[in-house]
Order: sequence, then structure tokens, then C-alpha cells
Amino acid sequence: RAETLIEGLRTAGILGHDGQHLSLDPELQRDFSLHHALSLFLVHALRSLDKESPSYALDVVSWVEAILDDPGVLLRAQEKRDRSRKINELRAAGVPFEERIAAIEDLTWPKPNADAIYEVYNAYRKAHPWVEGSGIRPKGIAREMFENFLGFGDEIKELALPRAEGVLLRYLSEVYKALLQNVPAEARTPELEDVLATLRATLAVVDSSLLTEWENLVAGREGAIDTSVEKPLDISEDKRAFGARVRAELHALVRAIARGDDEEASACIRPDPERDDAWNAEAFTTALAPFREAHGGVAFDHRARLGTCTHVRQVAAHQWVVRQTLLPVAVDAGPDSWGFEDPDDAGEAVESWAIEGEIDLRANTNPDGPLVSLRRIGA
Repeated sequence: RAETLIEGLRTAGILGHDGQHLSLDPELQRDFSLHHALSLFLVHALRSLDKESPSYALDVVSWVEAILDDPGVLLRAQEKRDRSRKINELRAAGVPFEERIAAIEDLTWPKPNADAIYEVYNAYRKAHPWVEGSGIRPKGIAREMFENFLGFGDEIKELALPRAEGVLLRYLSEVYKALLQNVPAEARTPELEDVLATLRATLAVVDSSLLTEWENLVAGREGAIDTSVEKPLDISEDKRAFGARVRAELHALVRAIARGDDEEASACIRPDPERDDAWNAEAFTTALAPFREAHGGVAFDHRARLGTCTHVRQVAAHQWVVRQTLLPVAVDAGPDSWGFEDPDDAGEAVESWAIEGEIDLRANTNPDGPLVSLRRIGA
């Protein structure tokens, strides 16, 4: 069995062999881990994906979710929701009751990329008998949140599971860790880094202490060679990952503002230690009132996430200033529409209203909670 496992690691490119010694691929990230039964399958499977595909980052999420245990309560809620939507759609179309019931009989929770996942898994299992007892489980909870721009609370409401916060928190934490540790660095793209950062920002709003503690443990393992020297984690060392995290936090803030949830917006920023009420929900409501009155609300869709709307500039060692543009929704849009007032006028809106803040890591290079301290919202 050991020989089979080693051969699988060599085939995957994780281990090298010079005839006498085995060695790890030096290109792997320092915290790379194969702690799931199907982690090695995941490394193998990711090679079948096209990194140039527009859906690559979300496809990676689907493959990662497929190797994780099923969170039954969340999947059953997805299935119940989708069946209810299908029934209502058929009822509106005048389909008879018996036919409606028959139409949803085989309807289950979303399984993105299921056909491809099953095909690659079945072929892999034939050549790797040690995975025989490890079943693949396609599902799409985290992917659904990314595709629909949903935050943690949004997903709880979407699935009508007010008492399942703990289940969702644990599951999203597993997805985050698997993406971070099981996906080789060579498979990372800027879009996938953004997905990772968005997921981290989502989790941080709920419980940042868990993430920070785990990240510090990883940093401790990296510094374990010399235990006499403490090496605190500096999240800004990886510039690409740090930039993605800052953008994700700003986008999470705009999403909360766009939904009119000023309470969540206040949880998306770093609190001012000298003023508990500096940017509470009431402060957000007051600051945004003129913009909402003039434009009907704040827009949040893929265009609000463009690089032209988010600016991060370093001004000193471990200090940055940030600026996130606010764009208006259509005046005649419905309450669930977050489209721009006029795509041709987006440039004008870019220069008018913005969120301005700063990041200061001088005292702590891996702080709990959000990174951005808010300074002003306005024109």
C-alpha cells in the first residue's frame, strides 16, 4: 500500500526521486497538505481543468467541494428550495399536479461539474485501488454563494436555516482550508486568489478569531526549524494574496451597503479602538442617505467588483490607503436589482462617491477581524 501511495505522489508531481532519495516538489506552497482522503485525487483532477476558462476558479471550488464530507442539513435545504421553486414554476405554467410531482421526483441539490467529476474519479479509481472506499460527493454550496454574490447571512436566509449558522461556518471553513492547502500553488490564478479572499472575508465577518488562530498555527509550523525565534505571520508578504484579501473585504462592505444592511456593513470594517460608535449602523445610514436618495441605492454586481473601482496604495511600511467607488442602481430598478443606472455613465459615477479608508499593520501583521479602518464615505 505504501508503494502504491508513493507512486501516486510521484505521478502527481508532489514527490521527486533521484534514484536513492525522495524529495518534495520545491514549487509547492509551504503549508501544502493532503489531509483529505481524496486530496491526491484532487491534485490529479485539477490538471484536467483549463486555467484559461472564464469559469476556472469556480470549477476549482466545485472539485474541492466534491472531496469534502456532505453537510446534510445544508444540502437538504438546497434540495427543498429548488423543488419548491420548480413546483411554483410548473404551477404558474398550468402543469397538472401529478406531472408537477413527477417532475421533481429526481430533483436533488445542485451538483456543478458532476458529470466531469464522476468521469475523472471513476478513471482514477481504477488505477488507484486505495481510493476504493472513498466516494466522491459533488455539491455546490460555496460555489452558489460566489456565483450569486451571497454573504454568510444571505446564504442562511436563502436556505431558510436560521439555526444552521454553525453548520455553514464549519463547512465554509473546510472549503477555505482545502482550497488553501490542497490546491497546489501552480494551479492558483488571480481569479482563484480572489475567490479565496472572498471566502476568508465572508468567514471573518462571522468569526475572525478561528481564522487567525489557524493561520498562526500554519506560520508556527513554517518557523518550526528554529524554535528559538518566533516568526509572526505577516499577511502582507504575499502581495497578491494580500491585495485579494483587501479587495474582498471592500467588496463585502459594498455588498452589505447595497442590500441596505448597515448593521453588517459596520461588521465589515475594523473598529476604532477609541470610539465604539465611530462607524456603527446609524453612522452608515446617515453617511449614505444622500447617495441612496439621489440614486435609489448602491449597485453591487460584477461591474462593481472591477479593478477600476478598487484602489489600494501603500504609503509607508505596513500602511496603506484604500478607496472603493460606489455606483448607483437604476432609478427604475426593482428592489432586487443591483444594475447600474447607465453603464455608459459609470465613469462619471467612479469620480463622485467612494469609501475611503486605511490599513495599518505596524502593531500587528496578522490582526483579528477586518483590515480596513473606515475614514469617510462621500463625494
